[in-house]
Amino acid sequence: MMFTDTRLIALSYAEERGITPENSLYEGYTPFLPGHPRTIFNEFNENACIANFIILSSSMFGRYYREPDRYQKEILIYENIRNNNLLLVKFDPQLHYNGFSNKLSDILFYFDYRIRATDKTRLKGPVIEIYQVENCQYSDF
Repeated sequence: MMFTDTRLIALSYAEERGITPENSLYEGYTPFLPGHPRTIFNEFNENACIANFIILSSSMFGRYYREPDRYQKEILIYENIRNNNLLLVKFDPQLHYNGFSNKLSDILFYFDYRIRATDKTRLKGPVIEIYQVENCQYSDF
């Protein structure tokens, strides 16, 4: 089946809008580092104030939110990013479960796509969030 990876769609979005690795802070599993882990925490310092954009991936932030008691400081950084910057776009894949109804939905989508009865696309991969830096407040961490 044809599902487009969220990192690929996000990369196209970034290229069209002049968002580059040089003017961004980004973590692993994002358009600029799609196949490798890297936390944003080492970069979320004074460099955050010279970046114009921040790019997050659920493949990274999801790890910390699954253990909130253990990663309180890291979650505060993510919340700081979300609360103090403008969310430009969020690429959220369709959830795929192993249930029969979801498989049937994918099969029907595939046939619609193949006979060109739809121009819709389905996404796979991590949630990608792209923020425009508006209010740099790294010093609290």
